[in-house]
Amino acid sequence: MGMVYAIIEGVRDIWSHKFRSFLTIFGVVLGAAALMTMSAITEGMARGMRDRMLSTGNNEKIIVRNGSPPPEQAGLAESSPGLTLEDAQAIKENGNLVAWVSPGIETKILATVGNRRDRTSLRGGTLDLLIQDMHDPPIGRFFTDIEIEQKRRVCVLGGRVYEKLFPGNYESAIGSTIQINRISFQVIGIFPFYLSLRQEREVASGEYQRKLEKRNERRGQNRFLLHDVFPWKNDLIVIPITTFQELFKSEAGAHQVIGENIPVDSIQVGTRDPNRMEDLISQVRSILLIKHNGIENFLIQDFLDNIKEVDKQVAAARLSGSLIAGIGLIVGGVGIANIMLASIADRIREIGIRRAIGARAFDIFLQVMMESLILAMIGGALGVATSYLLVYFLDAIAQIPHRPVVTWGAVLFSFSFSLVTGFFAGVYPAVKASLLSPVEALRYN
Repeated sequence: MGMVYAIIEGVRDIWSHKFRSFLTIFGVVLGAAALMTMSAITEGMARGMRDRMLSTGNNEKIIVRNGSPPPEQAGLAESSPGLTLEDAQAIKENGNLVAWVSPGIETKILATVGNRRDRTSLRGGTLDLLIQDMHDPPIGRFFTDIEIEQKRRVCVLGGRVYEKLFPGNYESAIGSTIQINRISFQVIGIFPFYLSLRQEREVASGEYQRKLEKRNERRGQNRFLLHDVFPWKNDLIVIPITTFQELFKSEAGAHQVIGENIPVDSIQVGTRDPNRMEDLISQVRSILLIKHNGIENFLIQDFLDNIKEVDKQVAAARLSGSLIAGIGLIVGGVGIANIMLASIADRIREIGIRRAIGARAFDIFLQVMMESLILAMIGGALGVATSYLLVYFLDAIAQIPHRPVVTWGAVLFSFSFSLVTGFFAGVYPAVKASLLSPVEALRYN
């Protein structure tokens, strides 16, 4: 018996017992669909977590903050200033692993426009602040090197601050004047309001607008306002760092300026090679020790542990989800094995006749295996199609926090696992059928 004949016979037997075959295939369909859907959910969760991390650039930067020197250097603390703008310049000029350097100062302020008020964060920075927090280009523009040098009173608003002070009117915002702690600043740019993937879907579907209308009906309560998942990008006002130091150093608690040596709260440093973060940390530490007369009155923070923790959580979710879904597919395989045994019991006399007229044991084995594999193949294909429907439901209707992502790898894995399940499910029935004695089989009624 050839392979083609075995396939034809397998299809004929499946078609002649349609309802029984449907019940057999149904278990495989559910198992394959569950496996592929779980893979899509975990892939979406992984991409969402990575996108959130990438939105901060944490996987490619370190942050240097002011800190207390070690006990053995406590008596020398006064002889070394804290972090300064000159430190940032030294890191930028002397670090061959450094891609960008962004010094910053921050404090809380009250911003007002007419009768609108907003308590928010004021951040003094340089041009590299755009890279530091992965900002999109602002509407309008960002400040320039000349404006930093001349300590101009210009500012760029975060998306949430803009919505609070200039609701829905970009044209009136750009070029207008706002009061920051009663000091006048000109608005030259506005950052977009950064949303999560789920919130972007809510805006596109109109759900966000409905929430805002409900909030307005409740007299402006924030209960229905979208949660700000990027407060460090939305809830702030950015001004030149030199302007900040000149006008707000007392609010920020900054040290006294010595010449042009402007103190800063932190220095963020981007790397040219994310795989050499340890080398970057050593390089920055060496440069700062030289600038600070050997006194280590600073702390260097990296995010390697955070990145590893995210990868660990994603791997654990993917493994647990696959195991649960895989169990369902194995149950479907047990169903195939059970039905194949029942099918053999119904066809014992037929098998005996075939053996008597010359069919080999391998021919019987091949026919049963083909029937098992065809059942698994049909179930796997229908399972993949069902999974696409489930993913659509979860994304468009249920709108789970992280959009499910179907990959070709997941499709191939689910379909292949279905075939493997069908193969192992058919081995025992096929062996049992091939070992039947022709004489005993012909006696069976």
